Amino acid sequence: MRLLVLFGLVLFSLSPVSLAVAAPCPEASVSAGETLARAWREHEPVAAPGVEDLPAARCIQVAMVAALDDVLGPRAGWKVGLASEAVQRRFGADQPVAGVLPADRLYPDGAELNRAFGARPMVEADLVVRVADAAIMRATSRREVLGHLDAVIPFIELVDLMVVPGEPLNSPVITAFNVGARGGVLGAPVPVTEAMLESLGGMRVEVRDGGGRALGEYPGAAILGHPLDAVRWLIGELEARGESLRAGDLLSLGSFGPPLAVDSLDGLHVRYHGLVPHAVPEVSLGLRDD
Repeated sequence: MRLLVLFGLVLFSLSPVSLAVAAPCPEASVSAGETLARAWREHEPVAAPGVEDLPAARCIQVAMVAALDDVLGPRAGWKVGLASEAVQRRFGADQPVAGVLPADRLYPDGAELNRAFGARPMVEADLVVRVADAAIMRATSRREVLGHLDAVIPFIELVDLMVVPGEPLNSPVITAFNVGARGGVLGAPVPVTEAMLESLGGMRVEVRDGGGRALGEYPGAAILGHPLDAVRWLIGELEARGESLRAGDLLSLGSFGPPLAVDSLDGLHVRYHGLVPHAVPEVSLGLRDD
């Protein structure tokens, strides 16, 4: 009965955080998702779920997100993970993964947060785009995708690897725990222009810690060759799930470099050189011990 009730809610609820799946998921997936949700709440590392393929992993993700509905709030949009070569190499993946971006864990530029925001907390230099209309689901080229966006937003993502160190971390496992989504810090929105078709891929993303120490510098093309290609990939992924993008959705496109452990960081500062003329969009996060 619990399984039938859960999937009645998941498939037919008006809750904005619900996900659709092509077929009912097994009871084991529901239990695995609930276990991950408990670990998420308690900030405790957990054993990796025994999942070997992406369809099963999506089932676990559905159950986890449903079990966290009261703390995640409405769905703000979606996140793409494993979207750079560096991150894919680290986790032995050959394609991106997708998860739900929670609205109640998004913070303004300059926010100061407890560094212990997850079981294995990490931060990433990321980028968000905002969907202008649902017709983006018909876009197939970068130019068409850009035409259905209305803002590009500097973004530092908060990520939680969740599983006990030494446990397997691959595409199915990462998908199962909702791609480690803990939210993030949003900079000021930058209106989309036609010039961004080139500048998004050609920009230079500078990453420094809170004290100004250089941590890395990456091209815009670090995300799948061009950040708009992450949106193109996500469109196909959501079609496979039976989901659609909608106006106002925020899409986290992935990390420009490897995720950074927060242990020795007092903050993060990301600047996007060349994204727009005569300005350098940026976003900052402070980290503290409470």
